[in-house]
Amino acid sequence: MKLDNKYNHCDFIVPGMEINTQGNSDKRWQHWGNTDNFFPLPWAHWHICICRISKDLMKKVDDFVIKHKKLNYKEFMFHTLAIHNNMSIEIPVELKETITYFDNNVNDETIKLVKTYNPIYHPLKNMNQHELIRKKNN
Repeated sequence: MKLDNKYNHCDFIVPGMEINTQGNSDKRWQHWGNTDNFFPLPWAHWHICICRISKDLMKKVDDFVIKHKKLNYKEFMFHTLAIHNNMSIEIPVELKETITYFDNNVNDETIKLVKTYNPIYHPLKNMNQHELIRKKNN
C-alpha cells in the first residue's frame, strides 16, 4: 500500500528494466526470441515477480490480445507496451533492493537471508524447492 500511495500516478511499478534497441541480436537476455516481433524497437524487459500494473496498462494488454489473438512473453510485454504507449514507469528503490533472486540451490543460508533482509523473492522454477522454503520460513 505504501508503494501504491507513493507512486499512485504511475502506470507500471517494477524492480528494474533493461531496454533493447538491437532486437534479437541483443544477447544480454535469452528470451528476446520470444517477442515474435510484434513491436517495433525499442523493447524492454525485467522480472515481474512483484509489480503494480495500472488499469490503463491492462487495457493496452487487452487491446494487444484483441489485435494479435495471443499474449506475449510476460517479462517483455508489460514493459514494452508501457514504453510504446508513453506510459509512466517507476523503478522504486524499495523494490530494486529487496528482492532475492534464487537459483535452484536453496540452502539454510539463503533462507536465513530471505527471512532477515529480503522477504520478497523471485520464484524458483524448481517446484521441489518450494516446499523446503515454506517449511524453513515457518
